[in-house]
Amino acid sequence: MNLVLTGALWVLGAAVGAAIIGYLVRRIGQDEGSPSNNDAAGQVFTIVSGLQAVVLAFVLVTLFDAVSDARDGAYVEAQELVAVSWAMESLPAQDAAEVRDTSQAYVNGVIREE
Repeated sequence: MNLVLTGALWVLGAAVGAAIIGYLVRRIGQDEGSPSNNDAAGQVFTIVSGLQAVVLAFVLVTLFDAVSDARDGAYVEAQELVAVSWAMESLPAQDAAEVRDTSQAYVNGVIREE
């Protein structure tokens, strides 16, 4: 299953579970001391939202690092293919044709599959 879909389902399930628990606590719980509980709940939500912001920042930084690494890898791979192309010119015709065919098959595979 797709990672994003799995994550969305987990978050949705946690939100629904929290809503059900909150409803049951409000419905079945005691009415005494509600204002003090509301103050405590507000502080808890403030802390949780701050932690969520920090986790989101770490996730975004990690994501952008991974994208940057993939981009750098693609540039290195392209440079190596250019080096192979230049080195191929010094080979005999039959060997150069074999290297050219292999390189072309590799490039086509990368384009189609990656």
